[in-house]
Amino acid sequence: MLQAITGGTGKDRGLCEADLDQVALKSLMMQQSKEVIVLADASKLGRAEQTAWVSLSPRWTLMTDVGASLEQCNRLAEAGARVIVAGGR
Repeated sequence: MLQAITGGTGKDRGLCEADLDQVALKSLMMQQSKEVIVLADASKLGRAEQTAWVSLSPRWTLMTDVGASLEQCNRLAEAGARVIVAGGR
């Protein structure tokens, strides 16, 4: 299982990272993992400020906080994420 903290997430692009070294590292880690869990608070959802991206597998888990809107969670779920909101929803 891989737990990754990210600089941002995008429905169609994956994980937004600060540099290509982070992309390479997380890509290799995901290839070796049976399960990918991304930890991203609401401020990271839909954020696309960086130019380096890691593609996500078709099935992955997002753990976020209650600040995430239902719309954000639904978009990511439609893209294949199992969404878990800490503190419930």
